[in-house]
Amino acid sequence: MRTFSFILLLGALAVAGCNTTGSTMSTKVVLNGRTLKVDTWGSLNPECVSTGSTSIRVLEQPRNGRIEIKEAMDFSTYPKDNIRAHCNAKRTPATQVLYTPSPGYKGPDTFQVEGIFPNGSTRITRYSLDVR
Repeated sequence: MRTFSFILLLGALAVAGCNTTGSTMSTKVVLNGRTLKVDTWGSLNPECVSTGSTSIRVLEQPRNGRIEIKEAMDFSTYPKDNIRAHCNAKRTPATQVLYTPSPGYKGPDTFQVEGIFPNGSTRITRYSLDVR
């Protein structure tokens, strides 16, 4: 029984550190003439140490702006019940997605990226922007 509990605990910890494959949608407002940090991607272990760089591939470019992918130090956003939630209080290595609208443009824009995490899992996110 003790061995089974230990194996179950190890399995739960392994899954807690994983980023699952799937897709999400994110909607943001951005003012024309400004650059918006649309998202921050990263992967940390429970000691708040980066497990490696997250690769971001652009699947669909925005039609009315441009995006930039860059490495930076940023705050993570793990949910309160995540074993790494305490990491949210300090800057750690991350990959940022930035969006800048075309000069003078106002209206909707969208783009899509795929994040490939150090453990090999992926997530596709479509961003919907309201440029004002």
